[in-house]
Amino acid sequence: MHGKIGPVSVARCAELLTAGGDKIDRSALSRYCDSHQLKLGKVGREMMVDFETVSDHRAPTIRARLCPVRRDLARP
Repeated sequence: MHGKIGPVSVARCAELLTAGGDKIDRSALSRYCDSHQLKLGKVGREMMVDFETVSDHRAPTIRARLCPVRRDLARP
């Protein structure tokens, strides 16, 4: 992604994250944002989140999933 995206709906945020390799659907992302207090509030019918905040918050989780530690190599 290029540049700051800023506030988007939870559905659009899920689309952007999935396009970037973090496969998540709207419902799961909504629950994630609820549990981490990442929601900004409603605009009309849409619940808004800041894309960069959500993406940065999820980054450690995604790195751990993409590069898991091999337990069989961790200790001699």
